[in-house]
Amino acid sequence: MGGAEIYSPKRIAIVEDDSDISDVLVKILERQRYRVSLVAGSGEEILSSIKSGKFRDGFDLLIADYRLPGINGIDVAKEIAHLLPKSSIIISTADDTVEEEARRAGFSFILKPFGISKFVDLVKSSLSETVFVEND
Repeated sequence: MGGAEIYSPKRIAIVEDDSDISDVLVKILERQRYRVSLVAGSGEEILSSIKSGKFRDGFDLLIADYRLPGINGIDVAKEIAHLLPKSSIIISTADDTVEEEARRAGFSFILKPFGISKFVDLVKSSLSETVFVEND
């Protein structure tokens, strides 16, 4: 007799063209009791979803890959920051030359490949949630 699982009220969106990576990110976030409201495979797809009014209340956090088909993740994030100014944004990429550009634009950054705990800590801090560090 299990009760209903409690999820964070925070809304998260992911834009990632590699479905294997987005599937893993969704699983990690769900294990942390977050709900992923939207997963898009391109910048155009997520922008279209937002502009259609489907996500008029927006989301609290966007996790965007940098290398996307068409428009890159930072340009997508800038557009989303304009449309949904209360959203926090994390840029994720294997290209370490992008970090400065992401930070200059006001976005958090994580370099792939990254560890689960580092990712979860960044998500929590981006959502302004307390991050507890466990001591062994």
